Amino acid sequence: MSENIDSSDLSFSGRTGQPTASISLPNNLFDAILNVTNNTRITHAVFLTDSLFLRRENNEMEVGGIIISASVVGSNSVEAIEPPLNITFLKNPSINGSDPQCSFWNPRLDNRYGDWSSEGCEIDESYNDSQDVVTCFCNHLTSFSILLDVSPEIEPTEETPLALVLEAVTYTGLIISIFCLIITIISYLSSKKLRTLEHGQLLINLCFALMGLYITFIVAVHS
Repeated sequence: MSENIDSSDLSFSGRTGQPTASISLPNNLFDAILNVTNNTRITHAVFLTDSLFLRRENNEMEVGGIIISASVVGSNSVEAIEPPLNITFLKNPSINGSDPQCSFWNPRLDNRYGDWSSEGCEIDESYNDSQDVVTCFCNHLTSFSILLDVSPEIEPTEETPLALVLEAVTYTGLIISIFCLIITIISYLSSKKLRTLEHGQLLINLCFALMGLYITFIVAVHS
C-alpha cells in the first residue's frame, strides 16, 4: 500500500513558497519520438536524494537540488528536442555551493557505472549566484538536476607590515648575495692561477650553483 505524498514532502525543510523543481515540455515533443501511437505516454519521477545516482568518483561537484526525471514509455532515448525542455530547480539551502551546472544522469559514463554530464544542457544566461532558482535548458529526456561546486574557497591573504618587512629583507639579502657571487666568479675567472687550482674550480662551480638557486627562487615566488 503506497502512501500519498503532498507538496510539503517534496520541498527542502518544509519550504513550499515556490516549487522545488519543475519541468516544461515543448508542444512539439512528439516530433522527436519515433513510432508515436495513441498510447504513447510520458512518465515523470522525482527523487529527493541522489542515493540512486551514486558515482565512483565523487569530485567537488555535489547534487544541489531535487532530481526530476522525464521519459517516454517504450522509448530508450529521446534526443535533439527543439525547442529544449525548460527545467527549474530550487537550490538546496543545506548545501553551501556555487556555480551551478545543469546536468543529467548518463548511465553510459565511467565504464557504464554512471555519472553526471552537462552535454546537451545549458544554464540560463541571466543567472547569478544570488538567485535561489536555477533555470536549465536541455534537448533530451532523462533524469536532471543541478551540480554545485562545494570546493572550499581560498581567501586571499592580506600582507601585514611584518610580512612586507621580511619580504624586503629577503630580497635585499638575495640581491647582495647574487652581487657578491658575480664578483667572486669574475675575480676567479680573470685570474689564470686561481681558476686552474682545484679549490678555485670548486668555488666557481659553487658560486654558479648558488646564483642559479637564488634566481630560481625569485622566479618561482613571482610565477
